[in-house]
Amino acid sequence: FQRHAPPSPTLNFTDPAASPTLLPITTCIPDLDDDFEASTLEAVSEAEGIKHRGAEHRWPGHLPEELWASVVKFTIDLVSVPQLARISQGFPELVRSRSVWSGRPVRVPPMLVAQLAPRLSKWLDAWQSSTQLIVPHSNQLLTEVARRAPALPVEVLWRFDRHMKGAGVEILRHGVTARRISDEELVVLGDAPLRMAPGLAPYLELRLDERGENIGDGLNDFGFGVTASHPHEIQELGCVADEVPRSWVVDFTECSVVLSANNHEAAKGRRVTAQDLVQGHRVGLRLAHDAVEVFINGQLRERLVPSPEDCIPPGVSLFPVFDLYGCTKQLSRSDAEEPLP
Repeated sequence: FQRHAPPSPTLNFTDPAASPTLLPITTCIPDLDDDFEASTLEAVSEAEGIKHRGAEHRWPGHLPEELWASVVKFTIDLVSVPQLARISQGFPELVRSRSVWSGRPVRVPPMLVAQLAPRLSKWLDAWQSSTQLIVPHSNQLLTEVARRAPALPVEVLWRFDRHMKGAGVEILRHGVTARRISDEELVVLGDAPLRMAPGLAPYLELRLDERGENIGDGLNDFGFGVTASHPHEIQELGCVADEVPRSWVVDFTECSVVLSANNHEAAKGRRVTAQDLVQGHRVGLRLAHDAVEVFINGQLRERLVPSPEDCIPPGVSLFPVFDLYGCTKQLSRSDAEEPLP
């Protein structure tokens, strides 16, 4: 793998951009470029059309602005901004108001970072009273946010690291997805630690996007877990996730699930196996202080209890680690911070 990653593509924070201030967001993943201008022009056209329909169309149902602000605050996120802005004449201004973003966290999806960059100042103004800005790992973005909004709390959301990976892994969808493209060098790390939500044990969840023909020995499937080593400290990823230094990895086998701590078996369970892994299912690990709990689609399936010396030490930063062996061909990260049905 690339020990020293090349610089990331430069984000444009200074383009005056004559385009409107509506954040042009589409749901076309992974490539937004073709829809960028179309989405912007469509939003502007509809907003201008609404202005000419008269003041009675400013707020639907003649309900007061305060009521609509409460409704929007309950539902808004960055992905929904264009749709909400098209509802009526008053909504383009409403979705950019501080009131609908106050007292709640704001999450920036990885695929929107480049589109957000030239409009960052306008949106940081709207987010002044937000509880937290949650962004993908980007040194450029973090630097700009710290400079322009130093009082806004920021937390980093992990992605699959496009550099800290084996040659057999391809990173897609702006770091949201990892795909196997070879039969060897199938280990990949996350580029930031797991988010530590107040009052919750760290939780790591993936979606099994694609399962296919088994590679390897036919007995072992994929493994995933965490490492207490910062990716920049790791010299060799190894052949499987278990070999990553200072790691705790759960491996799925044909007849069991095994917790490896620092590349030795620390606990084993038989209530869930590789045969329970189904394409489209969500697989999660909750890292309790004395155990690693395995979830499938939000349901607890196994609790792996290692000896005290093999437990994850409290308070350490934990970076995700994965391998794509067995039948697992493609994984995507989940935003879940706890098991959900």
